[in-house]
Amino acid sequence: MVESSEGRRGADRCCPHVGIFFLSGWDFDLFGDPVPEGHRGRGRPPHEPTIESRQKCVLLAAVGKSPDEIAAALSITAKTLRKHYSRELRDHAAAKLKVEGKLLVGLVREIDKGNVAANKELAKRLDKAGLAELSERVRDRGTKAEKAPKLGKKEAAKVAAHEIAGKYSPRATPTIQ
Repeated sequence: MVESSEGRRGADRCCPHVGIFFLSGWDFDLFGDPVPEGHRGRGRPPHEPTIESRQKCVLLAAVGKSPDEIAAALSITAKTLRKHYSRELRDHAAAKLKVEGKLLVGLVREIDKGNVAANKELAKRLDKAGLAELSERVRDRGTKAEKAPKLGKKEAAKVAAHEIAGKYSPRATPTIQ
């Protein structure tokens, strides 16, 4: 390394981003999570949810990941995930709809700016949604009539006893004239 006139190494001059990279005023644990103010005890500091971790939780829930997989992605336990992210985990389908809605809004914004690729992508998504709706309507069209509910053992025995014909059939009730 080249020594500067002040007697220090020339690293500051050749690598000015070093001070930015090593955020000296910030404390992070081994997993990259910020350490809360005042925590200097033993063990891992308590988990502090951030906006980024909440968004990651919603996105992972939207793609159908299990709570254990989401917890592993956030480097926390499943119990901590349930404690801090219960709102984000309530409904996977709702999370998927939220993400899809945000994507569609983003596509519309890009279309307003004149982006032709966004226009094509939105058309593809709308066609796909229309085909899914049509397939739901057509799916029930060709099905057969519903079968009678399956009877239990005792009910089936009663029905079978009334259907016996011939020598062992129950006698007909007398008619009153």
